[in-house]
Amino acid sequence: MHLTPLFFLSALVLVAYLFEVTAPRTRVPTVLLLLALGIGTRLLLDGVGVKIPDLAKALPMVGTFGLILIVFEGALELQLERDRASMIGRAFLVALLPLAAFVACLAWYLMRSTEADLHAALLNALPFAVISSAVAVPTARAFSRATSEFVVYESSFSDILGVLGFQLVLSTASFGVGTLVQFGGEMLAILALALVGSGLLALLLAKLRHRVKFVPILAFVVLLYSAAKAFHLPALLLVLVFGLALANYRKLRERIGRVLPAAEAVESEVHRFSELVTEATFVVRVTFFVLFGFLVDLESLADTHTLGIAAGIVGLALALRLLQLLAVRMPVLPLLFLAPRGLITVLLVLSIPAAERLALMTDGLTTQVVALSCLAMMAATLGSGSTRSDAQKKSANTSTPTA
Repeated sequence: MHLTPLFFLSALVLVAYLFEVTAPRTRVPTVLLLLALGIGTRLLLDGVGVKIPDLAKALPMVGTFGLILIVFEGALELQLERDRASMIGRAFLVALLPLAAFVACLAWYLMRSTEADLHAALLNALPFAVISSAVAVPTARAFSRATSEFVVYESSFSDILGVLGFQLVLSTASFGVGTLVQFGGEMLAILALALVGSGLLALLLAKLRHRVKFVPILAFVVLLYSAAKAFHLPALLLVLVFGLALANYRKLRERIGRVLPAAEAVESEVHRFSELVTEATFVVRVTFFVLFGFLVDLESLADTHTLGIAAGIVGLALALRLLQLLAVRMPVLPLLFLAPRGLITVLLVLSIPAAERLALMTDGLTTQVVALSCLAMMAATLGSGSTRSDAQKKSANTSTPTA
């Protein structure tokens, strides 16, 4: 019996889906299972002598597409309401300040230990500062609604701030007032493009009557992202604004006038479109982590020297996060541990130019940081008391019947 690659791909997707649906019960982060699945698949195929073509070049492309979808999916979930302004502000601070402090501390360590210059140290430190919304948000849904909403906003902010910071450092040889002015101008340009693009997206959602409509619209988003990237603009900000504009379309239409299509015509299509984005994000995320696990060097993964550094990186991130949570008077548990690293960390490490990527930053170290941060999150969820479902059951059992 000869099993085709199509068989293995289908089986991997089904196994990954099994991980996804059982994660709320097992409380094991899906990313850990996907990495293990990729490593196990590599060992199995090597054991039976199956030759696999070089897939390393496909990883950055899959990761970039996954990054676009993750940010877009997260933005589609963000409702900008006045009564949430305080919580959104605290989420922004918890995303920004520990990220900046972490980058400063790790960059200082890299400069001292490897004699790297400031530019290279910042590039190598930034990827490990970014919280993965793709990992944190599904786990946070097991807790209270307030915790889940906070993690959605915070991890989305972390994604955006981390990637924008990385792009700023990557495109800048030296830092100064002129650099910040230029970057500010680029952000204004991308915001203007994003508002025009959002109007076009709304028009397409409302007016297209063909049975195939959402895939071309998604392709339009990726096209604009790629065009902005080609002009060295903060392209991810474009995707974020698209998602926010669609998620809050009624408010946007009320503010800029009635030239846009009616809210009712757009909102129903946005709901269907967000479902497609969620499905596509799942497939791409699964593909990326299984592929990354498949390609990781097992010797570097077992390196005890880098394991100590990885533990230090995760410990530093948790310590800074603890201080910030206390400063903004947010509950420490379980929020302290709901800050895993994931796809964006891996993708940004792969995006560091070869000339500036430090020898220390191996795929093994990256995988260790992702795994340790996810294990900390898993320990917190396993050790937590009540979850959202528990709270709902308790509420249902103690509620007073009404006439």
